[in-house]
Amino acid sequence: MMQYKTIPKQANFVSLNPRIKASASGEIIVPKVTQSWTAQRHVALVNNYGAAGSNVALVLRAHSNPLSSSAPETTLGTQDCPSSSSVVSPILLSARTVNGLQSYMDKLKSYLPKVETSLGSVAYKIARSHNSSFEHRIAFIAADVKSAISVLNSSSATTDGIAIRTAKNPVVLCFGGQTSCNVSVSIELYERCDLFRTRLVRTASSSKF
Repeated sequence: MMQYKTIPKQANFVSLNPRIKASASGEIIVPKVTQSWTAQRHVALVNNYGAAGSNVALVLRAHSNPLSSSAPETTLGTQDCPSSSSVVSPILLSARTVNGLQSYMDKLKSYLPKVETSLGSVAYKIARSHNSSFEHRIAFIAADVKSAISVLNSSSATTDGIAIRTAKNPVVLCFGGQTSCNVSVSIELYERCDLFRTRLVRTASSSKF
């Protein structure tokens, strides 16, 4: 909603339950049609009601760029971003293999000259859609499309820019239910399920108490 400055209609909403008293001032409105979000400051409240009572309310405010055209530029002092612009975008790519990572880099390098949006929009879409959890990874910052292409041209999946992620410790989650104060595991489950028993033993052996 903040990205496109649009408020979508509430799906399947027709009218309020007559037992719900509507606000006399009309400050609370359920949108029946998709409309432009024309507020001067975009602020939203997101609620989440968990089944186990883990309720969360999160207030979000759209980012506003405090920089102006008269603001002094900041020199980054890094070879990864040759431009001296003070506004840069981070890009992170990852893959299961070195060849896969190189393929992603090549595709991004060929795609960037064709984009009609800013590098910030490209970086945002990559962050939203790309899986960054794979072992072979490369990250860099760039101020614009030209500098991003320059970094990709000077990098490859065999350089020091690749970071191999260390193996994660195993994790076993055990829920005691909504009313229980204790957490326990059935001995039958431990004895009959080889996978569960293996993971539990690995978790216990790698834990620090």
